[in-house]
Amino acid sequence: MRRRAFLLGTVLATRAVSHWARQAATQDVVDERYLLQGHPAQVVSAIGPTQPGEIAYVVGGKRYATPAQSLDGTAVAAGTEVVIDRLEEGVAYVEPWVQVEQRL
Repeated sequence: MRRRAFLLGTVLATRAVSHWARQAATQDVVDERYLLQGHPAQVVSAIGPTQPGEIAYVVGGKRYATPAQSLDGTAVAAGTEVVIDRLEEGVAYVEPWVQVEQRL
């Protein structure tokens, strides 16, 4: 009898958790600003402290270019390898790879 009760409890708990997980997944909203977070890029036009520059990156074999600003407001030279933090209103906010690498 205990074995049946345990088995029934296990089945009910598994179903409840499975239902909750499916429901949570269907209601999950993706914040599109962070879809490229952590993606590598290269500065193709220098980023100034107050002036945006431009970065280039590859996704799915296709090359993209977009305006970019430094995440911390510092200048970033052309040719610098950067990591994308987010994309807001068509502008990528980036951080030099060497800074990211130091934290790892």
